[in-house]
Amino acid sequence: MQWAVLFVTLVLCAVAASLLVRHRRLVVELETQRKDLVDRNRELAHASDELERASFALSTAEAKVARSAQLAAVGELAAMVAHEVRNPLAIISNAVANLEKSEISQEDRQTLLGILREETTRLDHLVRDLLHYARPLRVTRVPIHLEEVLDRVRARLADSLTSDVVLETAPGDVVHGDPDLLRMVFDNLVDNALQAMHYSGRVVIRTKREMRGGVVGTTIDVVDTGDGMDTGVRDRAKDPFFTTRQTGTGLGLVIVERIVMAHGGALDLSSKSGEGTTVTLFFPHDTTDAAERLRPLMDSLMDSAPSSEDLRRK
Repeated sequence: MQWAVLFVTLVLCAVAASLLVRHRRLVVELETQRKDLVDRNRELAHASDELERASFALSTAEAKVARSAQLAAVGELAAMVAHEVRNPLAIISNAVANLEKSEISQEDRQTLLGILREETTRLDHLVRDLLHYARPLRVTRVPIHLEEVLDRVRARLADSLTSDVVLETAPGDVVHGDPDLLRMVFDNLVDNALQAMHYSGRVVIRTKREMRGGVVGTTIDVVDTGDGMDTGVRDRAKDPFFTTRQTGTGLGLVIVERIVMAHGGALDLSSKSGEGTTVTLFFPHDTTDAAERLRPLMDSLMDSAPSSEDLRRK
């Protein structure tokens, strides 16, 4: 009996010793893992700090690049404006100097006063176009009957018009847009056409419904019978401040395209030297954002798509 008790005691001692060893191993392993975890947390915190510093540096660099781009754009615009203003100011200064001469004749005085009026008008137009060019556009869309807008454009020119402005519009042609901005577009395009024809020729404004890239809209062609443009001039026609006329600011077509694009439309230009010019505008009838138009389709696709649980079952 004593041997049995002794045997059981020895077995229990062996088991206890084994458990103690295993416990100590677990303690050591846990301590090692704890130290590893602390080290990794420290590394993670360091990496997080590095990432935050890198993110800040990137944001700072992006801000500097954006600022540099803004300053470059402002510098370019300032250089263009200075170039456009310098000539009228030089002419005005010269005219004023001549007017100050006591021996100037009345005829010359009237000529110089006419020059002053022309150049101040030119500067006024430049300032006006610059404001239209620089200000953000706020488009208020309402249904607009094109025939009414174009009739008003033609009526504005009726008293001084020596050339024909012909409207080929279908009754009921309607676009959704800003009346004031669209009137500015057509005033500008018709004025350009008349100047290109030296106010002697024929301007045709033609409208039609058509589809572009799956979008239904209205196309408006403004066609003149002027001198047209060669390839070099045509390629630069939409560049800010580019003009072939002495009295032009070179911003008219730029502003027109900006207004058309703000309406979700597009402007195309075709011209050949000696064959006149055609400016084509396209205004989409549906001005809803493309993402909004696709939303119902995407929602239906998401509703019909199998869930992850369904896929696991398969």
